[in-house]
Amino acid sequence: MALGFGANARLIAAFEATYGTPPTEDYHRLGFSRYGLSARQQLIDNDLLGEGRDPAPAVLGALTCDGEIVVPCDARQVGFWLKALLGEPTTAGTTNFTHTFQSGAAAIPSLALQAINPDVPLRRTHFGARVDSLTLPLRRDGLTAATLSLVAQGESTDNADRDATP
Repeated sequence: MALGFGANARLIAAFEATYGTPPTEDYHRLGFSRYGLSARQQLIDNDLLGEGRDPAPAVLGALTCDGEIVVPCDARQVGFWLKALLGEPTTAGTTNFTHTFQSGAAAIPSLALQAINPDVPLRRTHFGARVDSLTLPLRRDGLTAATLSLVAQGESTDNADRDATP
């Protein structure tokens, strides 16, 4: 379900030490243009026969938690998303650092993301999230933004921010 976010919306994210377990600290506050990650569960028509004229009640299908996030491609935050997509970089240098990301890592880190909408108030945490793909548009002008497709283990609703000082 898409929810409207206003100027006060925030996104905080952290890498999980254990898959599916959101950390309690070390979150990063990140910029975003659109947040479409959500959990949903379909109703499946029940085709059971032999119980009379009334149709059998529908049953719950599998829980699906996925969606897209649009984030800016800036020098301060793009490294966070590249690490989520490709894994830990190799870093070289003493004052000017060079980070090299390589595809094909055996283990990709999982994320915990909390979308905060204080005006509603609503705080949704998606845990066990992994980046499925990253898409960059090619255009001559305008702001460059990446579209990240994510798949998560689940979603929870929180009463407070997971990290008060990300």
